[in-house]
Amino acid sequence: MGSDESSQFTLAPLVIDRCFDGKPFAQRYELSIARDLRSVAVVIDAPYFADPPPEAAEGRLWKLWEHEVVELFIAGADHEYIELEFGPHGHYLMLRLRGVRQIVDEHLRPQSLKVALGDDRWRCVAVFSRTLLPAEPHRINAYAIHGQNPRTHCAWSTDDARGALDFHRLELFIEHRWCEVDDVRCCEQWFPGRRVKI
Repeated sequence: MGSDESSQFTLAPLVIDRCFDGKPFAQRYELSIARDLRSVAVVIDAPYFADPPPEAAEGRLWKLWEHEVVELFIAGADHEYIELEFGPHGHYLMLRLRGVRQIVDEHLRPQSLKVALGDDRWRCVAVFSRTLLPAEPHRINAYAIHGQNPRTHCAWSTDDARGALDFHRLELFIEHRWCEVDDVRCCEQWFPGRRVKI
């Protein structure tokens, strides 16, 4: 990826800076997503709240949403969507759904995952096959969860009317225009994180 393409990749990230009810949140999460002809890359730059890490080893973790996590939802036609969850300690969960909360495949895997954990922020880059995307057009939403009693839920597209807390409200998703690049794997070359065993 040349310098121009790298700039395009990082241009205008999704910024999560509001709680789910629309109230401002003091911290800032950033997600950048791009795709090439074969793969999709998700880059996350997030605050770290030092919640207790999962007891399980890094890798796939069911109920990752019960821990500190960032989630990206990509919806397509016919109420089909994928749910992508990533945590600061190298855990992930990737689901395919057809209909609200109707999981049809809970064993999706990234092609690669790298995570870097600092004192107050963490970053990760995940690459997965483009074939996992639902049919276009695509609409997306992104969320972040942290904290222990109470939990804090933040969202990119929120419900200012303060409706029920529900990450699967597809009507809140926003149409997405893809950043197209030559090779999303190149983003791993400038990312300093450690590689997670998939």
